[in-house]
Amino acid sequence: MSASVQAKLLRVLKESTFMRLGGTRPIKVDVRLVAATNADLKEAVARGAFREDLYYRLNVVPLYIPPLRERKEDIVPLALDLLQHFNVELRKRFTGFTPAAAELLQQYPWPGNIRELKNVIERTLILAPEGDIDGTALPEEIREHVRAADASAKNQNDSPSELDISPTGRQLLTLREVEDEYIRKFSALPETTRRRPRVSSASTHIALAETQERICSRLSQSKDFITDWLRVFPASSVLVKPEPHLQ
Repeated sequence: MSASVQAKLLRVLKESTFMRLGGTRPIKVDVRLVAATNADLKEAVARGAFREDLYYRLNVVPLYIPPLRERKEDIVPLALDLLQHFNVELRKRFTGFTPAAAELLQQYPWPGNIRELKNVIERTLILAPEGDIDGTALPEEIREHVRAADASAKNQNDSPSELDISPTGRQLLTLREVEDEYIRKFSALPETTRRRPRVSSASTHIALAETQERICSRLSQSKDFITDWLRVFPASSVLVKPEPHLQ
């Protein structure tokens, strides 16, 4: 709406009068104005594209109607109502939608809202055979969008979550695997960063066995164990499963 039209509308709302095109005297009116928009008028007022005084004149009883994608429970009833409307207009005998078609209608986001739904129903009734409308009779863009959304959701469900990934890349580790991995990482640390003093090759097995024993005893103190584990495996998450003989 241009600035000049906004000014004229504001004057009508304030004075309840308007001048007819080519007229010589004002005409008194008593009306109730219902305005609708899909624009963000507050943002338009902030950037100077819409008059603030006109905005407050119009914004007496605001009603927010959510888009069709946010009220999926209304899609099928609206589609059935449109189907009956076009049955009369086009002289058709469609009876409804199959469950597959209803599911497609509900999953589609409808960026064009009711107008797009009306267009889809009219096009389907023109092209499809009479009777129940199946999913294959709906436009290709609806079926393709739903297929792509389902595939994306499946890929997300199939990918392992962060909490399921172990330091070795496997989803689950047994207690024995956790101990072995800890020992392997411990042995790979530089000599100066190890907690234990350097041992001879003859006593290496005994030292590692003692380390493993210490791990087992510390598992009962989960807080200390997780602290030590994260020191060796920073930013790693481990999901431990019991040994088979302990299940």
